[in-house]
Amino acid sequence: MVVPKAALERLTRYRRCLERLMLAGRTLTSSREIAEHLELTPATVRKDLARFGHFGSPGTGYQVGRLAAAIEDILAVRGRGGVVVLGSGSLVGGIAGPEDLLENGFHVMARFDPTAQGTNGNGADVPAYHPSQIRALVPRLGARLAIIATPDLASPRIMEDLAAAGITGVLNLTAVPLHTPLGMTCRRIDICSELAQLSFRLHHQTA
Repeated sequence: MVVPKAALERLTRYRRCLERLMLAGRTLTSSREIAEHLELTPATVRKDLARFGHFGSPGTGYQVGRLAAAIEDILAVRGRGGVVVLGSGSLVGGIAGPEDLLENGFHVMARFDPTAQGTNGNGADVPAYHPSQIRALVPRLGARLAIIATPDLASPRIMEDLAAAGITGVLNLTAVPLHTPLGMTCRRIDICSELAQLSFRLHHQTA
């Protein structure tokens, strides 16, 4: 199935919105309410959801829990979110700590860092190992996703090790472009580039 990138990103936002509604004790919602929370149009919400099936009823709307579970299945995050982190746990922890990731279906199982000893040092029980142990340990953990957080670990050798260990998806948070081995998907988010683009937009909005 081919899904536009923008629609996929909106699905993740729908999921977070539904989680907030569940925390507020809500059991029903509508495309209009979701759209208002996310500054979208109701038609966009309905079109995105209709790509994957029928989830609501006219006049009734959507059951919040049922729709949230359906989106989790679409995104394949329930029970499949084992993650390993390569590099500084503090960087990833500052963006989304292990508890935040776990709440969203992603379990940080280990960290690989040349200087790491014991846990990641921020109180979370995430064991840390030397990168030379990736091939031996990751298959035992059963992780399928990896986050590369520091440039010194963004290398072809590391990508080969991850692929050999069974990692099929990599989130690259560095500015270093990486060759993706066959059978692996890699997404790069250059934080400095994103901040520069944001600064550019803000400057030209106020100029």
